[in-house]
Amino acid sequence: MTEIYSKMVSYFADNVITATRLVNNTVFANIEAFKTSMQQARDNTKDLSRMAVNAARTFEQTSNNSNNSKRGDPQQIPKEDVQGEIEKIISEQGGVEGQRKEVNVESYSKTASLGQILKDLDFPTTKDKIVKFVQQKNANGDLLSIMQRIEDKQYRNVSDVTKAAGLVY
Repeated sequence: MTEIYSKMVSYFADNVITATRLVNNTVFANIEAFKTSMQQARDNTKDLSRMAVNAARTFEQTSNNSNNSKRGDPQQIPKEDVQGEIEKIISEQGGVEGQRKEVNVESYSKTASLGQILKDLDFPTTKDKIVKFVQQKNANGDLLSIMQRIEDKQYRNVSDVTKAAGLVY
């Protein structure tokens, strides 16, 4: 009988050892999987951070480029309407793909000058504020007299003002 008990204890001990090994292997495998997951999460966080930094740099460069562009360069404004020269520039710009809107411009130089002056004005605004703003900017007398003749109403943007002034129709 002792031999049977001895074998039972031996089998039981083997089963406990095997079960313990199985549990240990499972725990260690889960720990390794967890380590791998954590490393992947760290790597993903680094990548996301790098992407955010790159996006911020891109926005900054775009902002700097748009601020430094020729868009607000007063030297681009024609000083007088030279027949054929301005039309050539407009024709070249019209060749750019996208939506084109046909408008007639009475005076390119006056329209461009007025746009340059009013670009910093907060819209919507009134005729009185436009006239005062043009006076503050020391615009030429011709533009000032044109602004004094526009209708007394609320204007949404520079385009509304140039249309009311009869410079664009």
